[in-house]
Amino acid sequence: MRVRHILVAIVALSLAAPAAAFGPASDFASAAAYGDGWIDGDDGGSGWDPLYPWTFSPTQAPFVAESSTANGDGDTNGDGDIDTGGRAFGLLALNTSLNYAVRFFGAVPLQVGEHASWDFDAVGSGALYFASCSLMEYVGTPQQRFAIHVKGDLANYQVVDAGGLVDLRIPVSDEGIHVEFELTGVNSYTTRLTPLGGATTLRSGTLGGAGDIVAFLCTIGGGGSSNGGTHKAYFNSVAIPEPGALASMLAAFAALALCRVRRSA
Repeated sequence: MRVRHILVAIVALSLAAPAAAFGPASDFASAAAYGDGWIDGDDGGSGWDPLYPWTFSPTQAPFVAESSTANGDGDTNGDGDIDTGGRAFGLLALNTSLNYAVRFFGAVPLQVGEHASWDFDAVGSGALYFASCSLMEYVGTPQQRFAIHVKGDLANYQVVDAGGLVDLRIPVSDEGIHVEFELTGVNSYTTRLTPLGGATTLRSGTLGGAGDIVAFLCTIGGGGSSNGGTHKAYFNSVAIPEPGALASMLAAFAALALCRVRRSA
C-alpha cells in the first residue's frame, strides 16, 4: 500500500511540474526540406510546431543551405566544419544590411532544467560586422536573453547576457563552435562552449532582459565594403529542448514504483 501512495505522489508531482515545451525538436541543414535551398516558411526537422516555420527578415534576403566551409580559409583539414550532409544554414549580409532568421518553439516556452544546443560558424572583418545566434523572448519588444556572438574587430567569441557583451577568451575559428545551453533558473543559465577540435569552456551567468525564452534567432550584420561586400555566418544541428533532469528523475521513479506495484499485486 505504501508503494501505491509513493506512486500517486510521484504522478502528482509530475503533473504539477512545468510541461515540456514541445519537443524534443531538432533541425539539420541536411534535411530533405532544404534540398532546394533554405526558404522563408520552410518547416524542416522534427518535433517543431507546424504553425511556426522558419521566418526571415527581410523575406527575400539571401539565406542559403550550403557548406559552412565557405567561411574563412575553406576546409583545409577536411572535417566539413559544422556541415551535415555537406550543408549548413547560411545567412549573408551584403554591404551594411541586417538579416535574421527566427523559429518559434510553440505555445510553451523553454522550461527550467531544459537544454538547447546548436553549432555556430562565423568569421568576418571590420568593426561593423557581427553575427550571432540567440535565445529570445519575443512577446512585445523582442529581447535577447542569451547569445553566442562574433564581432569583426574582436578576436574572441563573446556571449551576450545580463553582463552585456562578455569576452569568452575563446579565439574565433572558421571551424565553428558547439553551444550547449541549460536554463538553470528563471534568469540563470549554464553553457558549455566547445570549439571544433578544442577544449570545452563552462560558463554560468544571468540572462539578459526578462521574460520566457520562446524562440531561436540567428542574425548577421554587414561590415561595409570589405571582404567584397559580402559576409556570411552559419549555424546547424539545432536541438531545442531536451528533457530536464527533474522530468527524467520523476519518470524513472514512477517507472520503478509502477514495477513494484505490479509485482506486489
